[in-house]
Amino acid sequence: MKKSERNSAYFIFTSTALTGLSIWGLKKWGESPGPFGPVQHPLLDEMHFIHNLFNLLFLGMFGWLGAVHIRSKIKSSNERRVTGILLICFFILVPITGQLLLYLSQKEVLEIGRQTHLITGLLAIILFYFHSKKKKAL
Repeated sequence: MKKSERNSAYFIFTSTALTGLSIWGLKKWGESPGPFGPVQHPLLDEMHFIHNLFNLLFLGMFGWLGAVHIRSKIKSSNERRVTGILLICFFILVPITGQLLLYLSQKEVLEIGRQTHLITGLLAIILFYFHSKKKKAL
């Protein structure tokens, strides 16, 4: 991959991860007391919008990486293949769990969905770090 393509992939993945973590932080610590109960942080809706925009770019980047990077590496057997395959699994799980959050309505199930999305997202960040730190990353 060209350096500009690699940097674009890093930017999109990092932006998606940072906006997701920002949403988590705003939900966890951003509530303030209001006259009728807790009030969400005023930037939470905007952060959701920005996160969803980066999600669309992320899904496009994932499809592009499938054509450019993954298909060319699928037959090679090296140590990065394990982290790459795990990363593909998490890159599929994170958007699915994110979409489920839009449709879950029961409070207990919604909380399980949020925790699942957070854990799979954090594991994807960790795997991405180890996969990209290898020699000749991406």
